[in-house]
Amino acid sequence: MILEILAIVVTPVTEMGKSFLGAMKRQISYYTNYGENIQNLNSHMSQLKATKKDVQSSVEEAARRLEEPSETVLDWLERTGKLEEEMRVLNEEVDTNKKCLKGLCPDLGFHMRLSKQVLRKTVDVSRLQEQGNFDSVSRVRAPPSVEFARMNSVLAIASRELVMQEVMEALRNVSIHSVGVHGMGGIGKTTLVRKLNNELQSSHLFKTVIMVTVSGDPNLKVVQDNIADRLGFKFRPESSELFTRLKVEETVLIILDDVWEKLEVPELGLPLGREHMGCKVVLTTRNHEVCEKMKIQKIIKIEPLVEDEPWILFKEKTDNVATLPNLQPIAKEIVRRCKGSPLAIVTLASVLREAEEFEWTNALRVLENPAPCDLEGIMPEVITSLKYSYDHLPSSEIKQCFLFCCLFPEDCNIYLPDLRSYGIGEGFLKVNGTLDDSYNKLLSFVVKLKKCCLLLDGDKDMCVKLHDVVRDVALLIASDDKNGFLVCVDGGLRNLPVAEKLKKCTKALVVLDLSWNPNLSVPESLSYLTSLRTLILHNCDLLNKVSLLGGMKNLELLSMVGSRIEKLPEEIGNLINLRSLDLRDAKLSIVARNIISRLSNLEELMVNTFNGWDTDNEDGEPNASFAEVASLTLLSLIEITVRNEVSHNMPCSWDNVKRFFVSIKNENENESEICYYPMLDIWNGCELQIDEVNLIEHWVSKLLSNSKVKRMKLNDCNGFKNVADLDTVGGLKQLEDLEVRECNEIEYLVSTERSKKAPQDMFVTLQELKMYGMDRMEKIIHGQAPSCRFLEQLSLLHLVNCRRLNNIFSSNLLSPAKRLGNLQEVQVIKCHALQEVFNNEEGGFDQPEVKDIGGTCTPAMLFGLRNISLEELHELRGIWKGVIPVGCLSNLQKLDVRKCNGLKYLISTIMAEGIQNLEKLILEECDGMEKLILSKREEELATLGDSSTRHMIFCNTQKSPSLPTFPNLQYLWISRCKLQENLFSFGVTRDLQQLKDINTLDCDNLKEIIAADEENVNEIVDHRILLPQLQTLQLGGLRRLTSVCQGDLGVVCFFSL
Repeated sequence: MILEILAIVVTPVTEMGKSFLGAMKRQISYYTNYGENIQNLNSHMSQLKATKKDVQSSVEEAARRLEEPSETVLDWLERTGKLEEEMRVLNEEVDTNKKCLKGLCPDLGFHMRLSKQVLRKTVDVSRLQEQGNFDSVSRVRAPPSVEFARMNSVLAIASRELVMQEVMEALRNVSIHSVGVHGMGGIGKTTLVRKLNNELQSSHLFKTVIMVTVSGDPNLKVVQDNIADRLGFKFRPESSELFTRLKVEETVLIILDDVWEKLEVPELGLPLGREHMGCKVVLTTRNHEVCEKMKIQKIIKIEPLVEDEPWILFKEKTDNVATLPNLQPIAKEIVRRCKGSPLAIVTLASVLREAEEFEWTNALRVLENPAPCDLEGIMPEVITSLKYSYDHLPSSEIKQCFLFCCLFPEDCNIYLPDLRSYGIGEGFLKVNGTLDDSYNKLLSFVVKLKKCCLLLDGDKDMCVKLHDVVRDVALLIASDDKNGFLVCVDGGLRNLPVAEKLKKCTKALVVLDLSWNPNLSVPESLSYLTSLRTLILHNCDLLNKVSLLGGMKNLELLSMVGSRIEKLPEEIGNLINLRSLDLRDAKLSIVARNIISRLSNLEELMVNTFNGWDTDNEDGEPNASFAEVASLTLLSLIEITVRNEVSHNMPCSWDNVKRFFVSIKNENENESEICYYPMLDIWNGCELQIDEVNLIEHWVSKLLSNSKVKRMKLNDCNGFKNVADLDTVGGLKQLEDLEVRECNEIEYLVSTERSKKAPQDMFVTLQELKMYGMDRMEKIIHGQAPSCRFLEQLSLLHLVNCRRLNNIFSSNLLSPAKRLGNLQEVQVIKCHALQEVFNNEEGGFDQPEVKDIGGTCTPAMLFGLRNISLEELHELRGIWKGVIPVGCLSNLQKLDVRKCNGLKYLISTIMAEGIQNLEKLILEECDGMEKLILSKREEELATLGDSSTRHMIFCNTQKSPSLPTFPNLQYLWISRCKLQENLFSFGVTRDLQQLKDINTLDCDNLKEIIAADEENVNEIVDHRILLPQLQTLQLGGLRRLTSVCQGDLGVVCFFSL
């Protein structure tokens, strides 16, 4: 019995003792394992940083493929960034409190507490590390609902506006699902539907608008592919996916341009009528019968121009030269002979604009006898005018260039560098100089052909295209025996001719393009074509076939973009006349040694997927060295990725390089990460990407001295404190896009105080500036701006994780107003030292859009700024400090402020009155914000207070007439802000005539949404309905809310809710 009692008493005591000892042991281990825990955490954190860098690289590469990161990846990157910030604070605490009295008196309690935090952080880091192993970081970006169609300037013509109205009325009619627009070739059908497409961008009539060209030889699969591509999926001919996918769209318009014959709508896969009332079709055709055969419900004919319209158009296109007394009678007769055809009028006007009087007379004589022609649906006058324009081209070479364009498929975007390759091979771009000279010659041809209306701007950059009627006439001209053209477009090449036939082509064939034939078997007889000057093999399977090219001694341009090559063999070194070698995106892993150096005439080298310079290949043989590339003295264009340790201090002979894309990577980069792709077309400018390089290489400086860099990206580069120091030779004069990431020695973008000589044209063309993770960055500019044009083209500014940044827009940057006149977007995130975004304490009062004697318009300060986004700026006390000139920020449309806990007020009443075009206002997690808009009385009191109070608000000492507050505000989101008492006063609410959505969540102190001003408690001063457009009012987590509207104000609220 006694033993049992003892057991009952002793057992708990023993267990308590064990528990106590265990707890004591754990506490002691926190101290004894303090250093080991910190070391372990730092090790895990290093792994996480490496993973984060990999993920960011994958996200950037996806962006180059026009994909967007998934929400999961963005959330992971955000949480990792927050953890990095927490680790920075933790490490600072460790460094500051390591020991007291130089190690003689360690702080045991601090060590134990910190050790606990370290263990918890280690768990967090490990969890994030596990979650960072993504199978995919991105998704295909959703296609735009309406894709803007490029157009030349179009004169507003009354008859065409009437046709447009008729089409729009038909589309609004719920009982009409198909509209046909027909008329002669060159009458303006394509122009009409392109304008329709673009106008529907701002209309709510259709959520999705898709425009495709059908052409005279319709390929239903191509049309279906184009529609599916705009819908964001890959079409499979054997399925009914297109039909099903279109039915998902609530409202969709399909525009089929240039239909020549009846299309079977069911075969095309368009759900019309009862199958889908929201799907409609507009088609254009030259033939009325096509509309009837397809049973189009509403058929609209475009007639020739009427009354004074032809004369008005002709005058416009001749820059009023046609109105000169000696030319006007001839001009009017020419216009009459064009019989209202816009294409004929524009073509002749373009030719005659700079012509002598006798040429006008000659043009009239030609029109009086139009050439007979069998081209269906084209007026003889159009054919005559186009032939006249062609005949008056200044040289046979430009004529051949024009006719060569008709070899491309209808509506094809003709890429100018490709056209240059063909032209050099065919001889019409042959010059005694360089390839650059040939390209410049092509550009001069293009300018002249556009002026004559024989060429149009393409839908893509660096592209041109032919109007379908112009192409028809060009084919007619080209088919003449003397021109030597034989055209068979999209015939489909399955096999090359047999060896005997190829031998017969040995001397005659100078250009061969076998691109996009992955199933084509390249025979060994290809080696017989020794007279080839241009050979293009894009996306072909050339495995073990490249050596066949070694005998083509006359080859000047060789392009194997995207082809399967694996190895660039020694035989390529025999191509001693080769001037351009394009291996972009080619599957290439071996480049034999001493090949590149033998190509001494090479002017262009593009190879972005090979990174094995100065390494041994899989067979243990040495690859080509970077020194071989550096020795090419004639290079004018280069695209290359190279490791830093390979290129370091490499002597270079690139004195002639004008265009380049160069990526310098750190030696520790994985092979899969080393290949970067340019954001710019290399033909459109220069791009430089440098990662983890301590000093700018000598050969890079040489590139900068000879070229005009348009885009530059620096990542983890050191050795300079001022980005402008890189521009020692003026190579950044044309820089348009600058991204700087984690360059921890940089303090300023520009420092004129430290620079001995700051170029006057420094960053005058810069359009986008992005700076991420710049730990020592303090200011954009230190000292005075280099010139009044500094940053005058800047449109986008992103500053993220610049912890020491305390100044962005100071007075010396804000003045003169035109300096930042093009700025449209400002995003500032996690710049913890920043106290204000704009500081104009020393600024003057710029007036908005004041015209001087000469009529020049001077914009107000920051007149073009549309979007401001501020997030996690813990020390932010105000968005603006100092004087706010009239008109400043008057076009601001979106203001997004999140996690800025130091803000007590967002804006003053005067500032709110100035932001007349604000449409969207978002406030989230601003714990210190007590009031949304400071009243004029509160502002006056605050302005009289100390400078710290002035720091918190928008200050304006300039008097201005009272204006409505937020008259165009449509969307308001306020979440987790400690707003006091109310959201809006009655006076402000009365001005919110466009507000549609109010979302107010988790604002604990808010008592009411609308409160009456003291002077208007018992009366309403005008008859405006409060919030007449309000459709959505969402209130949640408002614990102290007592009313939405104070008193009887609710009777005039929420008319549309």
